[in-house]
Amino acid sequence: GNSAVTLMQYDPTTGNFDPVGTTNLGSTTVNRALQYPDRNDFAPRFGFSWAPQAKTVVRGGGGVFFDRTFGDVDFQKSSNPPFAKVSFGTLQGAIPAIEQGTLPVGTGAILQNVFQPTMVGPAFASISPFNLHFKDAKILEWTLNVQRELPGALLFEAGYLGTRGIHLVREWDPNQPIPDPVTQTTTQPYPGYGNFSYTDSNGDSIYHSLQTKLERHFSGGMALLLAYTYSKAIDTNSTAFGTNRNTNFPQNSRDLPAERARAEFDIRQRLSAAYVYRLPFGTGHLQSGNHALNYLIRDWQVSGIFTAQSGPPFTPQVSGDVSQTQEGNDRPNRIGNPIPAHQTPNQWVLASGFSIPAPYTFGDAGRNSLTAPGLASWDFSVSRHFRLTEGTALEFDGQIFNLLNRANFDVPQADLASPSFGKIFNTVQAVAGFASGGPGDPREVQLGLKLTF
Repeated sequence: GNSAVTLMQYDPTTGNFDPVGTTNLGSTTVNRALQYPDRNDFAPRFGFSWAPQAKTVVRGGGGVFFDRTFGDVDFQKSSNPPFAKVSFGTLQGAIPAIEQGTLPVGTGAILQNVFQPTMVGPAFASISPFNLHFKDAKILEWTLNVQRELPGALLFEAGYLGTRGIHLVREWDPNQPIPDPVTQTTTQPYPGYGNFSYTDSNGDSIYHSLQTKLERHFSGGMALLLAYTYSKAIDTNSTAFGTNRNTNFPQNSRDLPAERARAEFDIRQRLSAAYVYRLPFGTGHLQSGNHALNYLIRDWQVSGIFTAQSGPPFTPQVSGDVSQTQEGNDRPNRIGNPIPAHQTPNQWVLASGFSIPAPYTFGDAGRNSLTAPGLASWDFSVSRHFRLTEGTALEFDGQIFNLLNRANFDVPQADLASPSFGKIFNTVQAVAGFASGGPGDPREVQLGLKLTF
């Protein structure tokens, strides 16, 4: 339509909703949405390949990439004024003025009139402001790789990969209560509101890695692959949501740099080995004088993947709102070495290495400052293709996940206020969408038959 309206934006420095435009929403290319578009998404790419010798290849490149913001962030705007429902207080006093036209719709006057001294609580107890100038997440990636053919038909590859993320989605609270340990009180910057979940694009990350690979293909139907990665990832927040290892929300929203630490996906070392082997039995290979037996034992193939990696980081926490900020993201103070001489599931972290902060203060323990157990898993498969007739075949596939039935433990209890702090009670949780439950599950055997015709 062509109706001129006023678009309001929350200003965290004043606590007010200020007009930012009066153009016709939806009728022009200017200001036709609930936020300004990011028109700087220029994403160039560059790559090269060079063979200085017959058995050596050097490859490299770089590029700029942009991540599309997930839908829930955009939907979050509908949870804010003027769309949000009044949870506390009343609009009754404003209704006559609205009917008389003295509080015109779209000017913000109605919103300001809602906050009256007689209110029991804030009208919008938990609003979720959204940065009107929100930027699309930008990822810069660069790589350099050398591939070399070695004696014995070995193929070796070593390379460096780095990425840098800026304008990443991040939530923080400009209206977090300010604790005062002296007076044992808190002061909220904008008392007309409750705590915020302010969606911003000020997150960042950095990743560096050494990646190596050794590969060998044999003439007898065997192929081997060995890969090793050594890396480090640092960021301000790994996701926009909480996980079982981190709340991904600042402990102190007035000290955002303190949140910069190891990323949740910082797996420092990872080793993987894969193999495929066609067994040398049956016609043309190791065979017997019995044709029926040769038919049964030929064309069998075994394969598998072995993976071992170091553990992910996690954050020590303290429940009970020690800081009195109503956030639930408090961390303890670190007073000693929390790592026992011999780590076991019964005691992975020592409570004696931490202390609960004094009331109305924040702890100094860092985000993702502890490391959970690593994991190792071997998945095995055996398969065979039986040709029955000209156009009919039967395929058999047997798979064993976690062949050695190794227990891969999850992160320990991270709440210092819990008597079971530092103890592990679960294996790694199942991954949704995978055929098996994941590396935390016990040994699992699957047998399958498929008839094609």
